[in-house]
Amino acid sequence: MDSSTALEEHASSGRNTLESRLAALHSHAVELNTAKTLQDIYECTIKAMVETFKYERVDLLRVQGGKLVQVAKYGGIPAGVELPLDGKGVTIRAVKEKRTILVNDIKQSQDYVFVVNPETGQPYYEYVLSKAELASPIIIDGEAVGILNIESTEKDSFTELDRQQLEILANHVATAIDRIANLEEAQRLSREQNRKLMEGFRRVSSMARHDLRGPLSNISMAAHILRQNPDDVNMFSIIDSNVKHADNILDDWKALTLRGEITRLRINVRALVEEVLRSMIIPDNVETDVDVPDDLVYLLDMRGMSRVLTNLFMNSMDAMPQGGKLGIRANDDDGGLVIEVSDTGVGVPDEYREKMFTPFFTTKDTGVGLGLAYVKDNVEAHGGTVRYTATPGEGTTFTIRIPGD
Repeated sequence: MDSSTALEEHASSGRNTLESRLAALHSHAVELNTAKTLQDIYECTIKAMVETFKYERVDLLRVQGGKLVQVAKYGGIPAGVELPLDGKGVTIRAVKEKRTILVNDIKQSQDYVFVVNPETGQPYYEYVLSKAELASPIIIDGEAVGILNIESTEKDSFTELDRQQLEILANHVATAIDRIANLEEAQRLSREQNRKLMEGFRRVSSMARHDLRGPLSNISMAAHILRQNPDDVNMFSIIDSNVKHADNILDDWKALTLRGEITRLRINVRALVEEVLRSMIIPDNVETDVDVPDDLVYLLDMRGMSRVLTNLFMNSMDAMPQGGKLGIRANDDDGGLVIEVSDTGVGVPDEYREKMFTPFFTTKDTGVGLGLAYVKDNVEAHGGTVRYTATPGEGTTFTIRIPGD
């Protein structure tokens, strides 16, 4: 065989090696595209490293909590490797510098460290020590998130072709990991969206129950009284009033006006207060004291303010289980409407004060915590404010201020 033939055969062998490597890398890229989990990616990558580079000391490590943690390996390389990122090592340097590191003589490298057995704290002397190492970082969005590492028991094992192709492989892995991360994030967001949807549904249903509980309770109580005393015609008025109130609530929900825009009309405030009181069944041990001028008229949303007063009155009566006094006062103060609703009940503990108007905060066993949240939203929709003062054991006063026309 002449020299030219030998060179041609050598070139052909090189081409075959290159072609087989490229085929393995291509196959790996295709397989990575179908990977569904990170573990699938790790196993596929280890397989590709062995098939492409023909070395049997390979592992893949991920950056986790200040360490490089081995997530997959093959061949005579220690298992369970964990390397602190503030320590030494070829892989550590590759991660820190975000570039491939090729070391063909470990003894000449200051970066090489013995891998220590975490159980014994001693180097893995049972393994034949590596003499060459090639490490390529996995880069996603400019950050090294892991490393592909190949070790050899022979010096001068790695070529520039090895470096280039390991970098290609690392890029494939980075793309796959990023795809899985995006997929997991999309799934997490979908789960979160579904959770929020269900939570929203729960809250909406709780709000509906809360809004309807008042009129339904009044209707139920009136019906009970009628069964005991069929001649009590006042109960028919209460039932009729609460049916209309419930119907108005449903209309509000249909029109999506809850916590939405308000429609102002000229409303006589005393008539509004008295209508709300008539629609409720006041316990015999609760005294009502109404101090509202007969001619006090303001532009208010009738339904909204009716429910505001209903919520405040019900809260006050709930705060007086042993009885007491419900006071309602209203007046024109410097061109604005001021409404005060007070009780002589249990007051508000200091630890609850900052949460009183928070939706779904409640101290009641059967409450859903929407009454005062609705009061605040509706009053603010009128451009007003609501405040309260409370003394534990003495009572609470809510003060609504709505600016004038």
